[in-house]
Amino acid sequence: MKNSIAVLAAAFAVASPGPALAGTAVKATSLLVGGRTIAGPADSTFNASVTEAVASQLPSIAACATVANTGTGAVDLTVVGSGSASIQIPVRKTLALCRAGLQTVNITCLSTGSGSCTVSWRVDAAE
Repeated sequence: MKNSIAVLAAAFAVASPGPALAGTAVKATSLLVGGRTIAGPADSTFNASVTEAVASQLPSIAACATVANTGTGAVDLTVVGSGSASIQIPVRKTLALCRAGLQTVNITCLSTGSGSCTVSWRVDAAE
């Protein structure tokens, strides 16, 4: 029994990340796949004032787009399906927007000049 505990502890120690070092940048965590994920998850970076269709030609079902704004500029999330809807996502916030018959998910970087926006996104079936 002691041997198996020691082996498990050693395996955990090897698999665990080491401590963060001062001055070392830590990458933002991406959204994970959920049980109803139909597109993504993915991390994307956009230049200032650019709109990108991150998911299109979806199966036209009720679905929700989730966006975690991990960058330094606000973004707009727009979903198009049975009508369209849009919300602004501030820096360091995560929001979701749902639509019946979802077909397209667009993200617009609201930064200006030489700025950029970074997000993690995912689309999940609502039913």
